[in-house]
Formats: sequence, structure tokens, C-alpha cells
Amino acid sequence: MDQGINLTLIRYMQSIPLIHYFISGLWKVRMLEHLFSFDYFKRTALDNIAYAIAEGQSISPFFKDEIVKPYPNLIAIGFIGTFLFQLFCLYPIISKRNFISFGLTSIIFHVLTGLSMGIWFPTNVLTLMFILIYTETLIKDEQKEYAL
Repeated sequence: MDQGINLTLIRYMQSIPLIHYFISGLWKVRMLEHLFSFDYFKRTALDNIAYAIAEGQSISPFFKDEIVKPYPNLIAIGFIGTFLFQLFCLYPIISKRNFISFGLTSIIFHVLTGLSMGIWFPTNVLTLMFILIYTETLIKDEQKEYAL
């Protein structure tokens, strides 16, 4: 009984950040009429970077000069990848699998955001490491122990 309560609590804790990512993805769905225009993605992604610069966030000069200006389509692809990641964040909750891969993907997303736009999320990265990755390894270890 105690193991079931602990597992339920851990799954609830794992679901919270993924639901937040999903809600963020849903917010982007409101732009569905523009999704078929690749130029729209590029424009929106570049506008977001411009907004971050305007708000005083420090974008790295290398990123701005070597990636954003010559290859704006990479920004659009990153935006699409982020969008798809956010929409599929409910998959681990429903399937009760892949928490570690989604945790690693979200950590990579936050690190790349920090490197590219200068907006760092150290608390988010540490929380994701604990909630999505460490707790999942604890669950797997505990299940192996009970299987023996």
C-alpha cells in the first residue's frame, strides 16, 4: 500500500512540469491558421528573440551574428521543434514511460535557450533533473528490488 502511494505521488510530481509545457504548447496552437506558412514561424521566432533583446536579456553576440542573421531558418526549425515537444509532453504521463527522455529533452531545451538567448533557467534545470530523471531511476531501482 505504501509503495503505491509513493509511486502515485512521484507520478503526480513528474506530471506537473510536463503539463506546464503542454499548456505552453496549447497557447501556441491558437496560431493554427498561420502554421502552414514557414515564413510565419521564422518571423515569430525572430520576433521572440527581438523581444528578449528589447527586454534587456543578453543574447550572445556569436549567436546573433553567426546564426540568427545568416541562418534565420534554423530559428524557425527550433521554434517548430519546441512547439512539437510541448504538444507531445502528455505522452509520458499517459504511457507512464519516457520520463527520462522528456526530462533530458527539456533540460537540453533550457540549456540551449540559455546559450542562445541568455535567458537562464537554473532552477528549472535542477528541478527537472530531480523530478523527471532521478525519481524515475529510483522507481526503476525499486521495481528491480521487488522483482528479486
